Parts: sequence; structure tokens; C-alpha cells
Amino acid sequence: METDVGGVEELWITVAERISRTAFQEVIVFCPKCEDRGMDTPVLTKSYGSQDTREGVTQVKCFKCSWSFCGICRSPCHPNESCYEDPSRALRMGQRRPPLPPDLAEKAAEAAVDLLKAAKEKIAELQQVLARSDQIYDFDSIRRFFFQAHEQDIRHGLSAVFSNARITPVPLAKEVGQRFAKSLTETGAALLPAFHGTDHGNYPSIFKNGLLIPGDGNALKVVHGAAHGRGVYTANVDAAWLSQGFCTASSMLVCAVLDTSSVRRVGDAMVVGMSAHVVPMFEATGKDGQAECYPPATATAQAKGSTTTAPASKGTAQAKGKMGSQHGSTATKSSKFMARLAKKSQKH
Repeated sequence: METDVGGVEELWITVAERISRTAFQEVIVFCPKCEDRGMDTPVLTKSYGSQDTREGVTQVKCFKCSWSFCGICRSPCHPNESCYEDPSRALRMGQRRPPLPPDLAEKAAEAAVDLLKAAKEKIAELQQVLARSDQIYDFDSIRRFFFQAHEQDIRHGLSAVFSNARITPVPLAKEVGQRFAKSLTETGAALLPAFHGTDHGNYPSIFKNGLLIPGDGNALKVVHGAAHGRGVYTANVDAAWLSQGFCTASSMLVCAVLDTSSVRRVGDAMVVGMSAHVVPMFEATGKDGQAECYPPATATAQAKGSTTTAPASKGTAQAKGKMGSQHGSTATKSSKFMARLAKKSQKH
């Protein structure tokens, strides 16, 4: 008997909608990759069947797009590291659907404060550097300043999808670079780093014409859908994995986006409504690789025997301390759930 996969998916989505905002929502999380593509795909957070069942492992896998991710912070797997250890993970915890229990969500928001502050400072500093001169910067100068400001974040973002990523300037047509430089001068907008994934065969056309919006004065057609409207779809600098899903080779484009009103922020993505406000700066290449939420057995044994284990974050410890104040059967169940999450966030 053949299985109607589409019917199963539809049924599962309906069930997930029914259990949202109930005590049972603790066992599901919506896939971040599908969510950014305009789809709500629920994934079980518990390990069943082929999933690893060792304590502290929270790797889950979406049945629709096959993306494996951390079920707590919805980031790429990070073996032996706390969700709180990287502010970008903490930031994504705050966007989780269904949301984390209030205590953990609050601590995640606190952990993300430094990331947001540092990002704003970098963006503002670069904006000031570009505004200090009366001359219109040529594209190569803009690219150089852009990379100096954002190199660390770009490399960190790429580390989630590539090992030993190599970053090289793209051979962009002069007129495309000039168009972007003109837009920068006219708007005075901040430059944001982003990633763009596409068929590698499209590179020559992109380098010649820039990143174009399908149907906007051209014959291009939408290939992967436009769930969030027309525009050039890019991934935030901490979500390279989102762009990787559209790549046909171990390569993606590192872009600069002008932070103007033409940009729509959707989850981990930015949809740029004007092609003159986004431009590919570099090509990043490397060997594909995504971390698993659990290390090989030998590494696990070493980790267990290690005497230099990092202490739990202050936020996690405080969250644990607040968990005993709830009452009633539902509250007790929620308290146990928070305790499990806090414990897992330190181990995986």
C-alpha cells in the first residue's frame, strides 16, 4: 500500500496547530528553515527511532526539509556547548515557536543583549567611516571597509555550513558596483552583512547584472517561491544554513545590504525590495559540513572524563532557581520541562 506523504504532512500540521498553546506544545518545535520559507512544519523535540537517545541530546530533524537542528535554540547543532554560549543562539531562542517557558526566554533575551549592542556598534562605526569623506567611494573601497568591519561575523556565520571557508572578492561588473555605491551615497544607509544561496550556474549572470528581482524589468522567473513577497532573498549573517539550502555547490555569496525601508525582515532572512540596495561582495567556498548534536563515542568519553568542563551560565543557573515556584499539575509538568531544557542547554 502506498503512503500519501502529503496527507501525512497535512494531518501532522493540523495536529500541531491543535496542541499549540496547550501543555502538550512542550513536545514540538517549528522548523526554522521551513518557517523562513513561509511554512509551519512542526517537529517532535523528543528522540524516537533512529534519533540518539543519550541524555542531553536535543538534535531533531524536520521531516519536510530534512534540516537537523537543536530543538531548544533552533540553531545548527553545537556539540558540548550551551545554547547560551553563543549570543546568536540566545537571540534565536527568543524567536522560537512555540516559545520557551518564560524564565528561559527571559534569560535568552538577556544573553542576546551584548550581541545586539555589538552589532549596532559595528554597523554605526562603518556608517560613520563612509560618511566622513566628501568623496563618493568606489566599490572596491566600500568592499574593503565592509570586510574590515564584518569579517569576524561573516567567518563565524560560515563556520556553521563550511569547514575552513575561503572568502574571495567576486568579479562584479563595474556598472553594478557603481550603482550600489550611488545608492549608498544617496541613502546614507548602514551596510548589513548577509548571505545569498543560489544555483552556482547563476554566478556569471549575477556578477554581470547584479542580484535582480524576478519580473522587475527582466524576464527572470521565481524559482523557489516568494512566500514573503517579491525581492532578493538573503539570510542574516548568523543564518548561513538558510542560504545553503539553495546552493548547488559548496559555495555561497556574501552580500552587503543597505538597511533601508526596502528591506523586510522575516525570521532569519532579509527580503530586499530594490536590487540596487543589495550586492554580492564575496564568494565563500569550503567543504560542506554541519555539526551533529552529539560527538563520536571517543569524544564523548573524553568529555565525560574532562576536569575542565565550563560552568553553567549565570542565566541558566538563575532559570533553574526560579523553577520551583510553580504550582498545580500543569505547572509541575511545565517546571519539569524547564528543568530538562536548562539541563540540556548546558550539555548539547
